[in-house]
Formats: sequence, structure tokens, C-alpha cells
Amino acid sequence: MSNDIEVSFQLDGRKNQHRLEFRFEHKHELPKRIAVVIGKNGVGKSQALGNIARAALSGDASRYQTWDKLYADYKDQLSPEMLGSLRIALESGVRDE
Repeated sequence: MSNDIEVSFQLDGRKNQHRLEFRFEHKHELPKRIAVVIGKNGVGKSQALGNIARAALSGDASRYQTWDKLYADYKDQLSPEMLGSLRIALESGVRDE
């Protein structure tokens, strides 16, 4: 069983294939991390989340042990507090090795 989730798909009206990787390694710098999808209207956020959900419900998802731990929430706009936290996280230079 893998702690990683990889989903590939092509968004409507786009030429390139998209590949998303989620890492849920508990020994990582950011254990049990949260993935956030941010983008302008019309760039394909909902399509991407739909593709992730379809992968989770397909037979192939049985190899992932983390699907039962996925949770999705939708916020129409980020609060000033959340933007501040996001800015701090981005400025801290946290990255995968």
C-alpha cells in the first residue's frame, strides 16, 4: 500500500496533460500535510478535484491506503487570517527534498 497519490488527467480546453502528486509520508517535514487548491475562476480547480474524486472511486484507488483520510472543503474566498498563514508558509521556504 502506498502513502502517495498520483492522478493524471487532461482538463477541458487544455492541450497538456496534468499530473498531481500528493505525499502523505508521516516521517516527512510536514507530516499528514494538507493540500490546498488555489486559482482564479475558470482555471480548472473543480475539474481537477472531480478527477481526483473519480480516481478515488475507481478500482485503481484500492492500492492507496490514504483515500479514506481525504477530506474536501470549499471556501468561496480566503479570509485575511488564512491569507496571512498561507503567506507565512510560502515565505518560510518549506519544500520537498
